[in-house]
Amino acid sequence: MNILPNCNYFFSKKNLLLLLCVGNCLEFYCFSLFAYNFKQFGEAFFSNKSEQTALFYVMVIFSAGYYLRPLGSFLFGRISDIYSRRLSIILSSSTMALATMSIGLLPSYATLSILSPILFVFFRLIQGLSVGGEFSCAAVYLIENTPLHNRSFISGCITNAGVIGFALASWSTIFISHYFNAPHAWRYVYIIAGFLLFFVYTLRMNINNLLSERISLTNSKQKNTSLLKYINLSFIRALAVSFFGIFSTYTVVAALPLYLKKSFSFHFTSYEIAFFYAILSIMLSLIVRKICFKKIMRIYLLSAAILCVAGLAIAANKSLAIKMIFGSLFIIGAGYSGLIQLMLFSKFSSQNRYTLSGLSFSISTLLLGGTAPLITHTISEMQNPLKILFSFILFLIILSFIGTFKSYKKGILKEAWHD
Repeated sequence: MNILPNCNYFFSKKNLLLLLCVGNCLEFYCFSLFAYNFKQFGEAFFSNKSEQTALFYVMVIFSAGYYLRPLGSFLFGRISDIYSRRLSIILSSSTMALATMSIGLLPSYATLSILSPILFVFFRLIQGLSVGGEFSCAAVYLIENTPLHNRSFISGCITNAGVIGFALASWSTIFISHYFNAPHAWRYVYIIAGFLLFFVYTLRMNINNLLSERISLTNSKQKNTSLLKYINLSFIRALAVSFFGIFSTYTVVAALPLYLKKSFSFHFTSYEIAFFYAILSIMLSLIVRKICFKKIMRIYLLSAAILCVAGLAIAANKSLAIKMIFGSLFIIGAGYSGLIQLMLFSKFSSQNRYTLSGLSFSISTLLLGGTAPLITHTISEMQNPLKILFSFILFLIILSFIGTFKSYKKGILKEAWHD
C-alpha cells in the first residue's frame, strides 16, 4: 500500500515553495546541529584524547564544513547550469540525508578505533558540500519559476528557511538535553533528521523542471565554456553585496543573545531571536514585492550607514540611543538579508547563474558568516568596542552598496514564469 501522499499536490506552483523551503530548512537544521554537540562528539569519537584536545579537534572539523561550502556550490551549481536543475536539488537533499543519518549511526571510537573519527570527518565534509549546493540552487530554482512581482517574497522565504533551520537545531538540542539524560541522546536527533530528509528526497524525485528544464536545454551547447571567464568584476560585486546581510544574520543568531544578556540584561535564547529575525525578514520581503528591490536594498544600506555614523558620534554611555540604533540595524539587516538571493539572481545569466550565485554567496558566508562570532568577540575585547564595531559595519555597508550596481539584464524578463 502506498503510504506517501499524492506527490502531484506538492508540485503545483503554489506548493513548490513549501517543498523547497522545508528541504532547505531541514538541510540547515542538520548542518547546524553540529554546533550544539561539541562535547558529545568529543566523547564519542575522540575518547582517546583529553577533553580539551577532543574539543579542539571537533571545532576544527566544524569549521571544515564551512570551508567545503564553496566547493559544494560549485559542484552542484555546475550540475544545475549544464545538466539539470532537478538533479542538483535531488542530489543535495539525498547526500545531506545520508551524511546526517550516518553521523547518528556511526559507532564510537571504542568500537571502530581510528576509523570512527576518520568517517566522522568524512560525513561532516559531505554535509558541507551538500548545504553549499542546496541553498542557492533552491533559491535560484524558485525565483526562476516565480512571477516577477512575487520574487522578493520568494527570496525572503528561501533565505530565512535556513535561519529557521538554525533556530530549530538550537531548540531541539535544548529539548533533548532537558528530557533525555543518556550520553547518546544526540544520536536520536540526527537519525530523525536523516529520515525527514529522506522523505523530502522522495518528494523531490517528482519535481518537474518546468521553465528551468528549458533553460538547461538551451545551455547544453555551453558545456565546454570555461567558468574562469565569468570570474570578473561582476563576480566580485556579487561577493560584496552579501557582506552586510550575512554578517548581520550570523551576528544576530550567534552573538546577539550573549550581547543582550551582558549589556542590557535581556534574556533571549538564540532560537527565539533567530526565529523572530526570520519572520521579520519574510514580512519585510512581502512588503517590498511591488517595489524595485534594488532601490529598497540601497535605501536599507544608506539608512544603516546613517545609523552607524550616528553611533560613532554618540557617547558610549548613552545606552538608550545605542539600544535604538542596534534595534534599527536589526530590522534593516533582516530586510536586507531577505533580498540577497534575488540580487544575486539578477547578476548572472541563465548560463551560469546557479554556479556563480551559489559560489559568491558561499565564499561571502565563509569570510563573514562562520567568523562573525569571532569578529564580534575580538572587537568586544578592544578599547572603544562600540566605535570599532560601528566602523566595521560601516565598511561592510560601503562594500555591499557598491555591489548592488551592475546587474545582468539581458533576458531576465523572458526567463520569468508567467501565470
